[in-house]
Amino acid sequence: MFKFLLKESVINSIVEKITKNVNTSLDSIQTDQGQKFNQVIEHLEKLRIELSSLDQRITQKELKDKMEYGQMRYQINSLQNDLREKKPKLKSTESSH
Repeated sequence: MFKFLLKESVINSIVEKITKNVNTSLDSIQTDQGQKFNQVIEHLEKLRIELSSLDQRITQKELKDKMEYGQMRYQINSLQNDLREKKPKLKSTESSH
């Protein structure tokens, strides 16, 4: 009977050591995963900020392009109107010669 108790205590001791080692390893893995997860969150936040900045720059560029397009359209229309006004005058001066 003494041998049985000795064996059970040895087994319990081995199980306890294994359990401690596994728990230590799991804690280490969990800590490492937590750090990596925080790094991923930080990188995602940086990407979000960069994308927001790019979106803002694109929007500003589109507004600038639309404004420049509007100015060009205005200048073209103005030139067309000027040319239309001058064209009849040229015909009337040519017909008198």
